[in-house]
Amino acid sequence: MNIILGYKVIKKDVNNGHDDDSGKAQFIHLKAKESQQTIINYINSHNISDICYAYKSRVKTEVGLIEKTERKKIEKEEYCLEDITDVIGLRFVVLFKKDIVSVINEVISILVNSQESDNPFLGCSIAESIYYIGDVASSNITSDLESSFLSIDKKIKVQGIKEGYSSFHIVCLLDTKHSSILRHGYKLPVEIQIRTVFEDAWGEIDHRHRYGITKSKDPTTHPTLSKHLSLLKKFVDACVDYADIIVEESQIEINPKNSAKILDNPKDIDNPKLFFGENIDDKVIETYIKLTEEREAAILQGDSIELINCAQRFLKLRTDYLDSKNLDSFDKFAFHSCCNEALCHLSINDEINLMSAKNLYLALHKMDRNNCLVSMRLGQALGKTGEIDRGISYLKNSFELAQLNDSEFTVKDSDVSYVLAKSPKVAGYYIWLKIESMQVESDSSKIIPMYLEAYQYTMKGLDYIDQHGDDFIDYTNNLLFYLTKLYEITGSEEYEELLSKELRALQASFNDLSSADAKTLDTLLRAYIVLKDETSFLSCAQILNKKIRSRNYDFDHETALGIVELISEYKSSFNEV
Repeated sequence: MNIILGYKVIKKDVNNGHDDDSGKAQFIHLKAKESQQTIINYINSHNISDICYAYKSRVKTEVGLIEKTERKKIEKEEYCLEDITDVIGLRFVVLFKKDIVSVINEVISILVNSQESDNPFLGCSIAESIYYIGDVASSNITSDLESSFLSIDKKIKVQGIKEGYSSFHIVCLLDTKHSSILRHGYKLPVEIQIRTVFEDAWGEIDHRHRYGITKSKDPTTHPTLSKHLSLLKKFVDACVDYADIIVEESQIEINPKNSAKILDNPKDIDNPKLFFGENIDDKVIETYIKLTEEREAAILQGDSIELINCAQRFLKLRTDYLDSKNLDSFDKFAFHSCCNEALCHLSINDEINLMSAKNLYLALHKMDRNNCLVSMRLGQALGKTGEIDRGISYLKNSFELAQLNDSEFTVKDSDVSYVLAKSPKVAGYYIWLKIESMQVESDSSKIIPMYLEAYQYTMKGLDYIDQHGDDFIDYTNNLLFYLTKLYEITGSEEYEELLSKELRALQASFNDLSSADAKTLDTLLRAYIVLKDETSFLSCAQILNKKIRSRNYDFDHETALGIVELISEYKSSFNEV
């Protein structure tokens, strides 16, 4: 029996059916070559080619189609040539993992949404979508990929492969004209692969060498080759992750927010006449109120120039006032004017202004050693100028002074409450700064008592804050951080129990973690790491990564980069486990 097909005459062997498969293979191959050229022409004119590092295509040869059919029949007897899903292969290669999502969104648009008349995929159907993630437990783009396919009411299958192969595959089926030699309803399959340039290089190496082992059915001829390929894949995965870090870093700019800014300020005087006395001129009071408003606005805006101007205007107000009163020493008004001048300098955070603030607060402290607010601000200034031990001492003292509230120059009730609520947290923070400056992380005998002191002193302020406000979140965040360090170093069940308690309290402060700020998310992330809570870690890492990419954080540039590296490191660590 002869079948005329194109230019070739094939004699069918009715005994073994091989020539029948050859005829089918030739028909499919020719049809695929025709479709491949149409696809290439369309891709060349489409913007998907602009977001790829490279793309390539191939069509399985007649021999390749028959060989695959025979190989698959060993595993599945009823497998036939029409079951092959990668007759046409189209591969998009990208530089960074995040670009996989962009390419897939473009592919989906071409396969489903595009109605362009020259679209070779017009009317095609998506048979399957598989994300091969190698031998790791998860990927940081899985949720984005799932969302892309949910938008067209499709689901993706996430599959790990012990050999390490990683790539995204979409199989779509193109309509073909009916052929009497193929089964009814046959559609030409196109397998679209999207992967990074590192994964592509490893895939080519693996296919060439491991595939040879599989075909020979004699792996003993290369007893170590599989191990070498698996080790190479680990290097490749590390390159993929490091490339992600590079692209993250390139998108991070120095954050305009000032991470070194001081704490918020207590409310200014409600009734200056009553507070300072009736003998002060109205114009002086009016100037004082105006300057405090300007000072507050400048602090909120981080306007250093305006803060310097405010400091100079407070200085002039004080000296003019003292001259007008013929006073040789400070009274209440001069004292508080000087406090405001010092606060302006303290808020600027450069060496000259911090030294000015320190000197002013030292002078004010000599005038009123029982003034809790001056003691607290002096502690902050000392810490900022590198005198951390002295700073801690004054901060602790300010808390005790606030409890006594027996200063020579009256401290407003709002200032007393402010010191009680803030100084323990700042003291704990400065103890942590001291640990950081010591650079003795390996000496647990020194740092365990210090972390414990930071935790215990911070606890003192909890009785003076709103248990449902931002202060509670800040306090819980710091307490959780210290306990995370203590549990990480000691492994103590006591610290683990306290850590879990504070973790629950901080989590309960948010209906959704995406509403937490980056600083809080960073603390949560580190707690999840030491508790080995992989699920919570991955969820938190995804939210925190997005905030860093969008520059929605209130810490410095180096800290942001450190967090990106930490996330990458522990993703790999969890995956290895």
